[in-house]
Amino acid sequence: MLLEIANKRILIIGFGKEGRSVYNYFRRLGGYASLTVEASATTDNINFDDFDIVVKSPGVPMHQSPSNMTSLTELFLSENRKKTIGITGTKGKSTVSALIDHVLNFYGKIAILVGNIGVPAFDRIDKITTATNIVYEMSSHQLQFCKHSPHIAVFLNLYPEHLDYYNDFEEYSNAKKHVYQAQSAEDYLICNSKLDVSNAKSQVIKVDESTPPKFQPPQLLGKHNGYNINIAAQVAKLFGIDDITEALVNFKPLPHRLEPFADVNGVLYYDDSISTIPETAITAIESITDLSTILIGGYDRGVDYTPLIKVIKSGAVENVILMSDTGARIYKQMGSPKNSANKLPKIYYAGMLSEAVALARKITPSGRSCVLSPASASYNEFKNFEERGDMFKKLVLGKNE
Repeated sequence: MLLEIANKRILIIGFGKEGRSVYNYFRRLGGYASLTVEASATTDNINFDDFDIVVKSPGVPMHQSPSNMTSLTELFLSENRKKTIGITGTKGKSTVSALIDHVLNFYGKIAILVGNIGVPAFDRIDKITTATNIVYEMSSHQLQFCKHSPHIAVFLNLYPEHLDYYNDFEEYSNAKKHVYQAQSAEDYLICNSKLDVSNAKSQVIKVDESTPPKFQPPQLLGKHNGYNINIAAQVAKLFGIDDITEALVNFKPLPHRLEPFADVNGVLYYDDSISTIPETAITAIESITDLSTILIGGYDRGVDYTPLIKVIKSGAVENVILMSDTGARIYKQMGSPKNSANKLPKIYYAGMLSEAVALARKITPSGRSCVLSPASASYNEFKNFEERGDMFKKLVLGKNE
């Protein structure tokens, strides 16, 4: 890396994974005038004019940036964009990132996986050689103030999300679009055919969500994963790989993503804790053919649940157990079970996850399935979706009693 930090006054805002990674990397480089950390992830009392470089961590909310502000992602791309495949989208980006990384390595293309998937790019900087391809999962927070785009950009989808962080959906959308907006005619954008990318300057490859893949292994359940496979196949073609079937057979999916994990008393349980918007819960309902019970609800970020309510009212699933803040809002919108035309679905409100699992055990018949697909964030009861999914598994398996 040739980062220009010599004699610079540097401020790092936020000291989570990325903040620590930037700090440790700058300490190794040395030569700066000062290196200051604002660990509280706040900008209230900061005079930005006191610094030459301000590195913002993803979790720090800011809607305007001073000219000296940057991020780990921006710093990394400024030196490595030509080696980088950047993947973003509201949903599916972790699975697609892991899938692309797996496919490239399986067929002898050297790749490393970094970014929002949990590995800050600077933590793997020593692994990068001239032959290395960087598969970078990029969140809207990481992309928000980026002035560089990766050589290969993957833009999966766009739904209302993180509306508690951004002023509105447009601001969130604009952050996502940075994945391709600084590309040139020598670059590639692989994207959902429904997205408006008319301002792209790169070579655009559109992928239709409804097109089935050439081969779909059983561990990648659902139409959404068929789309994910087709996206990975398009990336592979840019590396001269025409058939990814063998790699797909050997792919191990990430946890908490429509993950079947236990058969208890004849009921197959799925952990889909990654579900934080209505569209993903709808996908779960559509993907599990023998579904009887779905658990929905969590932290309320003001998302519109009308599409999910419509699917529920259609009787696409027999039992709906609503939880927490969004569950209470959905329950109120739907009315009590007696107002559901006295037919399926049966709507319940259970409050907390532990109550919901206990109820699911009672009402889900043997030979059918139950899924946790909350369509909501987890922050009011859990620190993240992983903790929520792990607790769901413990409750189902009776390990938390």
